[in-house]
Amino acid sequence: MNNRYEQLFALLRAGLKIDDAFAYTPSAEDWRWLHAEAGRQSVTGVAFAGLERANSSQKPPLDLLMRWAAEAQNIKRLNIAFDIEAKRMTELIDGLGMRSTILKGQGNALMYPAEGVRTPGDIDIFAEGGKQIVASKLNAAGILAEQYTPASHHVHIKPLKSGISVEVHVLPSSGLFAPWHNKRLQKILHEEILRSEMCHKGFRVPSVKFNILMQLAHLLHHCLSNGIGIRHIIDFYVLLRNASSSDIAFVKPLLPKLGMCNFAKALMWLLTSAFKLDDAHTIASPDYRYGALLMNVIAEGGNFGKFARSESLGFFKRMKCYIMRRIRQAPLAPAETVGEALEYIRLILITIPKRISQRRLALTNRNNKK
Repeated sequence: MNNRYEQLFALLRAGLKIDDAFAYTPSAEDWRWLHAEAGRQSVTGVAFAGLERANSSQKPPLDLLMRWAAEAQNIKRLNIAFDIEAKRMTELIDGLGMRSTILKGQGNALMYPAEGVRTPGDIDIFAEGGKQIVASKLNAAGILAEQYTPASHHVHIKPLKSGISVEVHVLPSSGLFAPWHNKRLQKILHEEILRSEMCHKGFRVPSVKFNILMQLAHLLHHCLSNGIGIRHIIDFYVLLRNASSSDIAFVKPLLPKLGMCNFAKALMWLLTSAFKLDDAHTIASPDYRYGALLMNVIAEGGNFGKFARSESLGFFKRMKCYIMRRIRQAPLAPAETVGEALEYIRLILITIPKRISQRRLALTNRNNKK
């Protein structure tokens, strides 16, 4: 971990109130890197909360400080809007006769030590009843997006006036790639999501047990398929800090059965070294070897891997990067890596015939016009 990342993590620890103060005095150039990297990692609000705890001699140049403050204020406004929309969607789906629960997002934001600092993305809401019933009721209500067909775990609704994207999940998790792991995970989560409770903001949130397993699988899923960022790591940190000893005891023996041991060790190394997570709240023994692999994924691609160099390459070079990255990451979850590769190949085999058919149809239409 280089010096600039050490500064970023120190800033984030101050923002999360893990440390009493920010311990560095970055140069103007360092501050610009910290601001840019906080944006790449979707932790602008948390980093600014840390900046507010720095003394005057540590602050960035005035122009950057003002810009950063405006961005942090906008994140607070977004959180208010997302909370309102989460409550409205809860009332709407409950009104259709389906019990709902907010997944991740605004539920995670409730656990942050400072309100309104988490950067929101979209709203994920679980609706009970199964794929066919959920899609049918949303369609009857006129809010199912016509351009989308039910995916394996969620459906989309029509764009909202607020501009906030909403996914209605028909499974409690997008799951794991290895079928035998995924079957076990979904069974546990289906049972545990029934324990979700209404929060003071007017939407239901799952139990901590559910959140640890569901979000660990979610992080592993994205780590293997595109990438994860520091926002995901902080989400998991605040989640574990809110876990009881019984929650930890419930999760630990399940990790080998779900193929998530090595990934959990990587995550625990990062959380203990970067965010000072104590042993009582860890779900696995921290391991530097796996943790360094995970940190490379985070530094390379930023939030959801959107900034990875491979994203701007042509198809064949992108495929080469894809293969090499999977080989490097395989130790984090061997079975899941194989499962993800097979799923990727399956999607390619489905997509290619469709594109060929669309191209042929376009050529036929063009010839007929002539």
